[in-house]
Amino acid sequence: MRARRGRLIARSIYDRLTAGEGRVTRLSDRDLMTALRATIYSVEKFQGSDRTFIIGSVALSSRDQLSAEEAFIYDINRFNVLTSRAKQKMLLLCSESFLDYIPRDRDVFAYAARVRQFAYGFCNVEEALSVQNERGEIESPAVRWRYRGA
Repeated sequence: MRARRGRLIARSIYDRLTAGEGRVTRLSDRDLMTALRATIYSVEKFQGSDRTFIIGSVALSSRDQLSAEEAFIYDINRFNVLTSRAKQKMLLLCSESFLDYIPRDRDVFAYAARVRQFAYGFCNVEEALSVQNERGEIESPAVRWRYRGA
């Protein structure tokens, strides 16, 4: 299932970069797909290596899914690998449901609190972003980042 998500992410990025007149890449279709497949990994594949820029995503937001997979998705070792392998920038894509979920297990609760602290504490600037969803509706998710000042 997780490998399938990686392929879906690669396909979605590919489609957005190559959409007709709005094409925003100079790579050939084949080279672009090869590059995407070579850069979309599970956290485990980053173990022992680093990248200049890492985009991490958590594709769960329903409480039932979060509850069923809480020990896996809030595993602090996996989160540390994800955040520590970026040499310069790290982008975490997740829902507020993921950040605000309260796990039942005491250890998982402590790990989830660290993830929450990363997003709400370390990333100290928040701004609303307007995006159009697949149904054509405008949504305004919060975007958070770290600003260190001048």
